[in-house]
Amino acid sequence: MAARTGAGTGVVVGLVVFVLSTIFLLVLTIVFYSKQEKALEEKIAAENALAEYATPVQRGSDAFKAIMANRAGQSAMQHLLNQQQEIMRKVLGNPQGTIDDINRALGGSDPNATFVNVLSRTNGDLRSARTEADGLKSELARLNVQLNEKNALLAEAEAAKNREVQAVRDLIATFQRDVQQYGIDVHTTKTLMMQMVAQLENSYKSQIEQLERSIDSIRSDLALKDSQLGMLQRIINESRLKAANPAALVDGRVIDNATGDGQVFINIGRQHKVSMGMTFEVYDSETQIVPDQFTGEYPRGKASLQVIRVSETTSTAKITRSVPGRPVVRNDVIANAVYDPTKEYMFFVHGKFDMNGDGRPSEAETDLVRNLILQWGGKVVEGDTLRGDADFLLLGVQPNEPPPLRANPTPEEVRIWAEQKAAGDRYNRLLQDAMKASIPVLNQNRFLILIGHTAN
Repeated sequence: MAARTGAGTGVVVGLVVFVLSTIFLLVLTIVFYSKQEKALEEKIAAENALAEYATPVQRGSDAFKAIMANRAGQSAMQHLLNQQQEIMRKVLGNPQGTIDDINRALGGSDPNATFVNVLSRTNGDLRSARTEADGLKSELARLNVQLNEKNALLAEAEAAKNREVQAVRDLIATFQRDVQQYGIDVHTTKTLMMQMVAQLENSYKSQIEQLERSIDSIRSDLALKDSQLGMLQRIINESRLKAANPAALVDGRVIDNATGDGQVFINIGRQHKVSMGMTFEVYDSETQIVPDQFTGEYPRGKASLQVIRVSETTSTAKITRSVPGRPVVRNDVIANAVYDPTKEYMFFVHGKFDMNGDGRPSEAETDLVRNLILQWGGKVVEGDTLRGDADFLLLGVQPNEPPPLRANPTPEEVRIWAEQKAAGDRYNRLLQDAMKASIPVLNQNRFLILIGHTAN
């Protein structure tokens, strides 16, 4: 019984000890766990603070290990600050400089530019500049050699010039003596020229007065002849208008009906002395062409034509008037009271013509105009004065008015001036005489239109 009680007590004690030990270990575990939790929090806070200066990856790099190995007892930050200040001092000369200061020093245009690249490029430019300078020095040396050669040539040319100048001065002295003698000769010649000019002026004045008297006399004759010519023309017209046979009054026929544009073709042309602008009356037959027995005038036709184009044997005319219901048809007859293809027109031709249009009128081209008149069936008359029986005055290119004579002209210049002046005066005088005598005046273009001539 006593033995069993002692054994039970031992068990109880053992249990108590076990429970107390377990409680102690639990308390001890709780204490240690709370301290470990605080240490872990402090470690995390310390690692976060350190990460602001270097991350775990950066701290494990070779570059970071090299910095830590070379910091010589300094903190890593202080070591980096000292290195940065040293770099800024060497690059910019200012230990407090920044990266922005370096960029501005490198030009600032290329953000990727490095000091080494800029320095390398600068060294390359410097080498190029030195090479160019060496070339320029060589060129300068060559130019100096040429300059020395040119200076030598210049000195030689200067000496030659001085010799030539002296020779020219000697020649000028000779010319001066000759000029003095020439002045004496010119004065003598001028006196003789003035005397000759005075003689020529007196001679021309006398000739002009004589010509003016002749012109007055000729104009009187012209007036008389104009009166006689007008009378003769009236007699001729009256005789022709009173022709006994009406068929003799027919000048031509319509050879084709009127076209849609009011044009017809007639059977007379350049060979019959038809000219552009000429007009004709149209009749159904020649029996209708009977002049009035009292007035001698033709009756008006059923239509009027005006020639607009002339060919060798035919012409084209436009209808300028027509009677409704009486169309112009083929074989209608045409007549003009004053048109006479048998008449030989007289052309008074004066001056030079420019038929080829080269601006240089010539006598040869005037001969061509004369031949055209003869081919057309006309007659060429010429002379110093306009004839009263001329049908047309045909004038060439008007002569230019000669410029005034210069002071002290030569006899040849006086002669040429007088000829040009006389040619212009004669041209103007013929034009005035034709206007007074009511003679039609033609220039080259009007003449070619009259005869229906076209350029080939």
